[in-house]
Amino acid sequence: MTDRELESRMDEAIQLIREAIEARSGLLDMEKRPDFRWAGLARLPWGKLTLSTQRTGKHAGPGDTKLVVEATVDLSVEGRLLARILFYSTKTEMELPGGVHRPFGHAGITRAFEAL
Repeated sequence: MTDRELESRMDEAIQLIREAIEARSGLLDMEKRPDFRWAGLARLPWGKLTLSTQRTGKHAGPGDTKLVVEATVDLSVEGRLLARILFYSTKTEMELPGGVHRPFGHAGITRAFEAL
């Protein structure tokens, strides 16, 4: 996956998260850096939500059958991990506490915020 594709997919994920935060009377402030180490903070009625991204530096090879995580987004509320979004070269998943993996989308974001 190219940097442009990764940035586009991460922007889409951040937009879904932003919509979920705004639906809960919050506002997300984001700082984007060119090295994919983005940071965000939202104040919500139940506490501060932090968002941080990290690029793993790993890439899937041409003949690899095993999925390789290329980037992650961590969502934490008051220091407690709410969800982790995993960006693979072919798909995006959400990992909830306890190791449960769900396809990323509106339903996954809603489920993560329901845990609060």
